[in-house]
Amino acid sequence: MIEKNTICHYLNLDGIRLTLADITDAALEAAKRHNMSDQAAAMLGEIMAGTAILATDFKNHEGVSLRWETNGPIGNIHTDAYEGKYLRGYMDHPEAAGADESILNEHGMLYVTRYSLLRMPYTSSVELKGHDVSSCLTDYMKESDQTLSHIQTAVIRDEQGRIQRVFAFMAQLMPQGNKDKFKEYFSVNYHFAGESHAAESVEDLLKKGKFSLLGKMEVSFRCTCSADRIKSALLSLNAHDRAEILKDDKVEATCEYCGSHYSIPRELIALWFEEEKGSNVQ
Repeated sequence: MIEKNTICHYLNLDGIRLTLADITDAALEAAKRHNMSDQAAAMLGEIMAGTAILATDFKNHEGVSLRWETNGPIGNIHTDAYEGKYLRGYMDHPEAAGADESILNEHGMLYVTRYSLLRMPYTSSVELKGHDVSSCLTDYMKESDQTLSHIQTAVIRDEQGRIQRVFAFMAQLMPQGNKDKFKEYFSVNYHFAGESHAAESVEDLLKKGKFSLLGKMEVSFRCTCSADRIKSALLSLNAHDRAEILKDDKVEATCEYCGSHYSIPRELIALWFEEEKGSNVQ
């Protein structure tokens, strides 16, 4: 049984790396914060799961940001995975999400930004041609990383359409890995808990491939926004912009990723500016 709210990294003797994630509670938290319909929540949750498994360099805290441009009524979908265990995400217009999931991949573009302790951020992109999230992400891996890969994502929903579980896994062939074994294992799809359309489960794959667990972490929703980040942004302003800011009674900001609202009074902002002047004099 796949453990809920975890991301696990595996490797086998055939040189195949596998990352498996259940992000159920993170997806539900995102849906709650953005007051999403069941359909919008499922779309966002599936892409959040896909984002989680793309961050494979967990030892160096690799982060991944996705911008999924649908060129449709729902606008863009934004998801982040960072520090190997935290997720966040939002959709420009969740109210426009209907039953037709093809709006995710018709005439769209996917932009992926990667960053870690070892390298500067870099962004790559791919035109969305697949019929579902899994095939779109697999196409991205083939075109950008030029790595033999297999990706599956899934959202399990109850009879009322509410999210029960959100999964994803990615298999990658390592350099010098056994290509024949990779093709043997991933010529078919595998089902997650609660699915029945595939003959074998992900657990069956782990057993027959003799995958060894390298690491496991709990996954949760967490945003990077804070009052301190707003303070840093305000302190980066030039003298003219600072004067303009102080004409208002307060500065208000709402985080698009988590919905948190910040209201900072003019008096506190002025104090921050004065404190910075004092520290610069010293």
